[in-house]
Amino acid sequence: MNSTSEKPLIMSGASVIATLEDRKHQTRRVIKPQPAMCNCQPSNWQASRCDWVGYKYSGRDTWFCHTCGAGLRAIDEWSSHGILCPYGQVGSHIWVRETWHQDTGLSSDKTIHYKADNLSDSYSWKPSIFMPRWASRLTLEITGVRVERVQEISHEDAIAEGCLNQVLSNMEPDFDMAIRPASDVFHELWDSLNKKRGYGWAVNPWTWALDYKRVEGLRE
Repeated sequence: MNSTSEKPLIMSGASVIATLEDRKHQTRRVIKPQPAMCNCQPSNWQASRCDWVGYKYSGRDTWFCHTCGAGLRAIDEWSSHGILCPYGQVGSHIWVRETWHQDTGLSSDKTIHYKADNLSDSYSWKPSIFMPRWASRLTLEITGVRVERVQEISHEDAIAEGCLNQVLSNMEPDFDMAIRPASDVFHELWDSLNKKRGYGWAVNPWTWALDYKRVEGLRE
């Protein structure tokens, strides 16, 4: 696939490791801007292929609510289409940006190090937003796209997001073991990443729910 058609995706260190270990194959990203005044079921959001000959988005999937019309954008007085997922559609490749460092100096070995690997803090780490394509170690292929509110996530999808059930500690011997479900773990993770940006769990924002798989041996 031509690298110009790929899209970058920032991931936290924990998400990178979970993906490398095949524990994570979903991610949810806030839709920006949020669909206005849509209180319909997420299942009403469906993709429609844009097939206008010669149009710049021809062949792309666009999304809108087939009940209330949220997401539709007028192109002219006769036509409109839905919103495009900024990460692509099924079959598209995305490459992962993460916190990184490149060795410098006289050595010809310009090794790339990744903070997610729990390396020494003595490295001068560069923010993930500045990672170029050639430094990325993870390329993903989108295998599914859905539009959902974040609170719609199921227990199974929380596990697919890389979250695990947690056994609560400090329990009295005579009490049954307490389990914190993966969906609650995801709730906490979501707020740690999005609450300060105004898209916390309580707000229940609309999201792109992406399924993906790793693409082996592809690095440019």
